[in-house]
This record gives sequence, C-alpha cells and structure tokens, in this order.
Amino acid sequence: MWYYAIYNRQNGPVSEADMDRLIAQGFITAQTLVWREGMPDWQPAAQTELAAKLPPSVPGEELPPVVSPPDQPGSGGAYPQRSYGTGAHSYRSRPRSSGEEVPPTRFEIPAKTPARGLMGLASDLMSGRWGLGIGFCLIYGLIAFGIGMVPYIGGMINMLLFGVLEVGALRFWLTYTRGGDAKIDQLFSAFPIFLKALLAYLLLNAILILSCLVMAMPGFILMAIGFSQSGGMEEPSPLAIAGVALAVVGALIALTIIMLNLAQVFYILADDARVGVVESLQRSRALMRGNKWRLFRLQLLFMLLALGCIFTLGIGILWLVPYSRCSLTCFYESLLSEEKGTA
Repeated sequence: MWYYAIYNRQNGPVSEADMDRLIAQGFITAQTLVWREGMPDWQPAAQTELAAKLPPSVPGEELPPVVSPPDQPGSGGAYPQRSYGTGAHSYRSRPRSSGEEVPPTRFEIPAKTPARGLMGLASDLMSGRWGLGIGFCLIYGLIAFGIGMVPYIGGMINMLLFGVLEVGALRFWLTYTRGGDAKIDQLFSAFPIFLKALLAYLLLNAILILSCLVMAMPGFILMAIGFSQSGGMEEPSPLAIAGVALAVVGALIALTIIMLNLAQVFYILADDARVGVVESLQRSRALMRGNKWRLFRLQLLFMLLALGCIFTLGIGILWLVPYSRCSLTCFYESLLSEEKGTA
C-alpha cells in the first residue's frame, strides 16, 4: 500500500493499481512525495520503484524536501503535517490570484483530465475534510433559503446577492482545493466587489435570455404560421406543434452552450478580483474552448448521482453538493494548466 502527499496532506493508503491510475492521470509525478512500508522516509516518486511507470520529468525541475513518513497502524500518534511547499523548494505557482482572497495554484491538475479523474482527485483532496465542505454548503444553502423566504422581496434580494455570494463561495472552494486555510466567512469576502459581481450576474443572464430567444426564433415563426393556418390554439396544426418543439429544442441548445461557455466567469472573478466583467466573460470562453464536452460529462455524472440521492431520502445531497463543488474546482484548475501550457 502506498501513501502520497499533495498540498502538504498525506493521502492513502492506496493500492498498487490505484497508484498506476494516479500516475496515468498525471496526479502522481516524478516530484510527488510517496511512502510505503519499508521505506525509511518520504521520497520523490522518481527515486522509488515507481520511476519505471512515470513519464519523463521536466529537466531542471526542483524536488521538494521530504517529510516524515506516516504513522504506522496502531501507533496512536498523529501525522505531523510538515510544510514542503514553501521556501526555495516550493512548487511552481502561477499568479492567478491577487494574493489576498485565495492562495495561488500550487498543485497543477493536468490539462484534459477526464471527469472521473477529477472526481477521484476531489475525493482525495476532501479526505479528512468532508465536515468543513458539508458545513459550508449547509450554511450557504440556509442563507439563500432564508433570504428567499422573505415575503414579497426575497426573490429580488436573492437575485441581487447571488453574484457576490457565489464569488465568495468559490473563493472558499479555491482555497479549500489548493490546500489553504479555507474559512466559512469567505462566503462574505466578495462584498467589496459587489457591483462587479452583480453586473457579471446580470450580463450573464442577459446573454442567456438573448441567445435562447435568437435560437428559438425559427420555432416561434413556424409556430405562428401554424396557428394562423389552424385558426387558433384550440386545435393546433402539426406545423404549430413542430414550431413549439423547434423553439424548445433551440432554446435548450442555446442555454446549454452559453452556460458551458461562461461557466468559469465567477471562478475567474473569485481567483482575481482585479479582472473586469467583460474580460471574465472573454476568458471563460477561451478557457472552455475544446473543454465544453468534458464539463458536460462531469455535470451529467453529478446529475445522475443526484437522482440516486432519491433513494437516500435526500440525505446524500449533503455529501454530493460539496463533492461536486470540489470536482468543478478541480476542473477549473485543469483549465489553468491547459492555459499555462498554451501560453
């Protein structure tokens, strides 16, 4: 059984087959610290028997210092979480954040990582920290539900606050996924950019509505012709029914494409508050180029898991929501790796 360290966190034990999977997906690299029983200390994977399974390493890349091996079963001690990501030997990071709201990326998730690989990594990253993720999602959900229950104006308030709370929530998940000190109060950390977050939300919805109307227009025209020929809506003609179907399909296609294209807008604003609204839209489209199908598959998997939660009387949602949030954040990190590779 193997152990490996990511974000200064011990993960494992995992089997030999699981290690092969992690290596194939690019999560275990030549510089990843690993340990198994019989080894005197943590070592980079390139210096162990795993070296034969690893892809060629980047010449000149520095290795992080080793950390203490994990506690043996039954020892009763706590694993000392020593830093190996600071100082002269820190992992290379990209200045993706302003340095204040969220930490920069340290562990680069490989570009084009498949949906199941992202879900596996998210599960590893959440190991031992599920309570924090579940608690955050509960608090966020209760706040949104409570605001929505305000008579007459609850829906309006939720609309005004959605953008700023979503940016704050994604700051939490970026910090959480990057191994930083994620805190519940990060949910409210984006209020200094309230107007920017609100404008992004309104502009995003305006684009969605306009795109749906444009794509549904042929169906509307066909529907109008059909109703005019049938003499009204009481006995619609086949042409009118076809027009309704065409309008619905067109609107759904537009909605899906635009939502996938602009799925990273709030992540971009959460990662760097200095980015403008229009720039965040443009960058999201650039990041999602060639990646829309991958995100669609990831979202589809979680939709199927959500259906499965019916058999748990909805209790499984408590685990599914933070799991999906962490997986989607891993997807965003994989986009950053691809962006870096093409820069």
